[in-house]
Amino acid sequence: MPDVPSGRQRLKQCAQLMEHHLSDLQLIFDKDLLNILGPDGTQYIDLSYLQEAIPALGDLTAAQLRRAIKYDAKDIELHPESDMVRRRRSFSEMEAVDRMLFVDDIDIGGHEEDPTGVFQQLLLPYPDYTSRLTTDHPGGGSTQDYENESSKDHEAINQQTIIRPYGYKPTRFFQGFCYVEFASRELSLQMSSKILSRNNSVRVMPMKQWRKLESEYLSLRSKSATA
Repeated sequence: MPDVPSGRQRLKQCAQLMEHHLSDLQLIFDKDLLNILGPDGTQYIDLSYLQEAIPALGDLTAAQLRRAIKYDAKDIELHPESDMVRRRRSFSEMEAVDRMLFVDDIDIGGHEEDPTGVFQQLLLPYPDYTSRLTTDHPGGGSTQDYENESSKDHEAINQQTIIRPYGYKPTRFFQGFCYVEFASRELSLQMSSKILSRNNSVRVMPMKQWRKLESEYLSLRSKSATA
């Protein structure tokens, strides 16, 4: 993810970085972190650990991180007395996988160094919510209020969407792939078809299906290596 800006917006985005680092998707890939957080993923962890794991947090004080979590984080909470944080929701790998998609064959030509924006436009439920926040409505009044409230809801849903990108494939330089975690299974099902409607050249499948295929592939490789 690109460096976050300064000021109030930086703390807001840092809160999101911490939530993403403690997300279900992260725990599925980072078993060492899951061991630290315990079987249900709700043990407290030192803020200093997150600072080491997330470079964008390195120059912030514990007080700044606590402020970011207090005012801008929804899925993690502070320890009442120590500089520690934990997930609010317990971790269930089976339930989490049901909310995830694997998306492949994404064209990232021209954005190989940082395909974040390409992934976001394709995979976020509401990739254009920020533009609606700044759109002028001549009628003003309730229409403007409605649009702002709607945009805030969209922003919240976007923030609960975790994208784990993997740049490009060695064999196909301009194609990327990634894993995506959504807030609910229902949203994941909706997004499967919405992603294809945005770009029908990509491949989309439930994470559960992808993991099964990956397991079968690794098993075949293991057998051929020992044959």
